[in-house]
Amino acid sequence: MPCGFCLGRRWKEPIVRKQYPVGSFHKNFAVTINPTDGNDWTWAIPERESDYNADVK
Repeated sequence: MPCGFCLGRRWKEPIVRKQYPVGSFHKNFAVTINPTDGNDWTWAIPERESDYNADVK
């Protein structure tokens, strides 16, 4: 069964980390990360990988 983090990425939902005592994160790490903050949860394939692997384009 996929982890909650993985499902959030697949469904493009934000990652919400709550501060202790409500959640389990220190106040410095209690943040909300939205898919639009980066690149919509997509993986970038290095150009070097596509140079040597014809299956990756």
